[in-house]
Amino acid sequence: MSTQSFPLIQTYRPTTFRERGVAMPFTSPRLAGARVRPAERTGTEFVVPNPSGGRGVYVLHWGGVRQLCAPTVHDTLLHQRVARLPVMDPGGVRGVARQLAAEGMAGKDAALAARTTQSSDRDELVLVNFLLLITLMEQVEPTGLRVSVATERTPELDFNARRIVSRVGRELGRGTARVGGDLEGLSLYLAAIGLDADAPPARLPRLAARLERVAASVARFADQCADEAFCHLAGALARGAGAAADCADSTISAARAVTHDMRGLLRAWAETPAEIAEQLSRPEWVLDGWERFCLLWETAPTTASHRAALLEMAQAVPVSPMELSAWNHDRPDIDARERLPRAAGGRDAGRAAPAFGLIARNESLQALLA
Repeated sequence: MSTQSFPLIQTYRPTTFRERGVAMPFTSPRLAGARVRPAERTGTEFVVPNPSGGRGVYVLHWGGVRQLCAPTVHDTLLHQRVARLPVMDPGGVRGVARQLAAEGMAGKDAALAARTTQSSDRDELVLVNFLLLITLMEQVEPTGLRVSVATERTPELDFNARRIVSRVGRELGRGTARVGGDLEGLSLYLAAIGLDADAPPARLPRLAARLERVAASVARFADQCADEAFCHLAGALARGAGAAADCADSTISAARAVTHDMRGLLRAWAETPAEIAEQLSRPEWVLDGWERFCLLWETAPTTASHRAALLEMAQAVPVSPMELSAWNHDRPDIDARERLPRAAGGRDAGRAAPAFGLIARNESLQALLA
């Protein structure tokens, strides 16, 4: 069915991140850059970039998506599982996508990468839970113990940990087991952010640093490109990516800062867990969708492929919602679609491969997602 049959929203300025939706790692070419969000009444709806490469988006239910294109089996299963999530957020969608990839629905390479990532995620969760406990111990009864990945877990350490957790539990009116559960709940959010500790960078700080490197690389391309249209496009994308990286760094620092008062954090978690979860989720929302943006650039080996990648990146660049201003951050005001080179032929420029080739390419990107 022609896209002219669908109502096009020309100006898309979401108020909140949840209104913007969560980036979906679809493999169908026409769903590249699409996002999903809860529908106003029931079910889900999809925010799909204008397939022509111009401004605007389509907001579709799954039936409309099936009219727009023939979704792959992977995309159909991904939609079904995401629709069943109790909370639709980047972390939940990432977990569903990882499990689906681990089952082999995005190819062998993606399956192997997903299983490896799942294993590393579990290791990081265990490590952050341990470091969070050490942080609490040092704040309650300072001994000079270094909060480090190299800290050895000894019987004496375990004994002191139980004693201190019990003490904090009495202060907060919560049992030892509940305080331990609270630390585990906080670790689920902090594992991707990391702590101010002597430990390897966590997933989101790694992604923020990667986005900063890509922004610098795209900026260099803009300086050296002879084509004025692509020069302007690359410059706009580089500025937007750099601003997003700065914002991510800021939200990561703010999220880590809550652990500087572990007693206060545990009290707040017990009283208003939703507020703490919202604050700790901000870096994930800020960086949602930018990993694919990075991959499109990093997997382009030549100048010609970089130009084609820029057109896809312009479609994939996340729109910054107005909510970002409420977090005391400047909102990157960039609409890269306005800067698409007209002579390049819009979204399909540079896409000489048939649909099955693009599906295979998208599956290969799945294997590279962190």
